[in-house]
Amino acid sequence: MRSIKDKIRKNSFRGIMAVLLPVVFVVLPITLPRSNTRLADAPPIITLSRAETTQGGITGMELTLPSGITPVSGSFAERKVSFFKGTEAENETTYHALLGADLTDRPALRLLSLRLAEGPRQKSYYYSIAIEGGDFTVDRLTLPPEMVNPGAKALRRIRRERKSVAKATEPKGAAGRLWEDPFIMPVSGKVTSSFGRRRILNGQERSPHSGVDIRTPRGRRIHASNRGRVAFTGYLYYTGKTVILDHGQGLYTSYCHLSKIMVKRGDPVARGKVVGLAGSTGRSTGPHLHWSAKLNGARVNPLDLVSITEAILKNTAQGPAPQQINEAMLR
Repeated sequence: MRSIKDKIRKNSFRGIMAVLLPVVFVVLPITLPRSNTRLADAPPIITLSRAETTQGGITGMELTLPSGITPVSGSFAERKVSFFKGTEAENETTYHALLGADLTDRPALRLLSLRLAEGPRQKSYYYSIAIEGGDFTVDRLTLPPEMVNPGAKALRRIRRERKSVAKATEPKGAAGRLWEDPFIMPVSGKVTSSFGRRRILNGQERSPHSGVDIRTPRGRRIHASNRGRVAFTGYLYYTGKTVILDHGQGLYTSYCHLSKIMVKRGDPVARGKVVGLAGSTGRSTGPHLHWSAKLNGARVNPLDLVSITEAILKNTAQGPAPQQINEAMLR
């Protein structure tokens, strides 16, 4: 059997050490450009918060670079990747990013590309990361026909609303990261409908559930899950009174079925600020909050935002210990 070193050499990726957070995996690059500069002689150390991501999942990435080298740009599954710093106690050459897979991305190895700079020189690095199929529940429901098949007038309204929301949540959004602390739950309560649930209504397959439903009494305060800016407010056909927050770098969270909206478009919001009151407006059978998130256009599980950002900020403060990659991590 070939040694790990032989396998690494075959991929032109030499002498790499992986820094591991709890439950992390590092995926080796599929190729690496050769050069006489330190960009190739000292490649980045990549740390991922999980071995692979699932449909609709978020993976935290830590990027540790040699001194004098900075990230310029990146992409994962053809979506932009933005970099940010962790805590003040963290090494100045360490950066972080959130990698998102859309709810309906096809399970496959997807390309992660990083472009780094050393002064005027720039080099690109390429990695493969697996997107696995999600284990989603299937609901079969029988509803009044008008709730499943909107009429022509309602369809025109729905199309207009989708265009408005798409414009308000374009991946560019605020260029810089607007949040500093971990994301929090917008309200306490039991999750009654999980992320990604497939729904078959009156025998017809419909769009998967792109958020989580949290049971909460009518009128309960709904809080901003993190610092940001109000990108959209309005009454939508399906989600009723809705607030969408822009957290910067292509990250948005939505708060739906509200009974009252308590912010207006363009308002800056602090983490924990009340953005509205729980209700059951729109297509809803009872009081609850539908909470969802988008990352550079990918519909992602908002619960991942809470766990991943908490892990990033907690571990950057503590400083994880380096560990050699092992054969089980090789692809």
